[in-house]
Amino acid sequence: MCTCKVFDRYDDFSTKSVARGGRETGVTRTHQLRIETKLPAQNVVLTVVENKKQLISIIFGELIRDRLFHVECTKGTLNMIVTREKPCPVEISSEEVKTRRDLETHHEEADNIIVQQVLKTKMWGKSSVCDLR
Repeated sequence: MCTCKVFDRYDDFSTKSVARGGRETGVTRTHQLRIETKLPAQNVVLTVVENKKQLISIIFGELIRDRLFHVECTKGTLNMIVTREKPCPVEISSEEVKTRRDLETHHEEADNIIVQQVLKTKMWGKSSVCDLR
């Protein structure tokens, strides 16, 4: 089984960034988010692109660093593929974290990335795929 954790990407100066910019209304405040600080209200974090980028970076970093998580959540034949800001996602197994260049994508939308990863995973003969979004 292969599990995917897929985040939207927030590329600067893309068609999607222009659309996102048009949706932002009201006062936008960028916070300095860190793993040890309390998160601001959900609407504050999720309405400011820079806040979302920071939050995704924090979650990704913790997924990569937490070796106990790797062992507990990837028991047996389970591998986890996690997208990030860079075009190549990483694969986490109980023994290692490795870059998956074969899954490289430049899509910004998680929905597009999910479809691409599911199709490639099925081509490898994996019996199931689940999205942990």
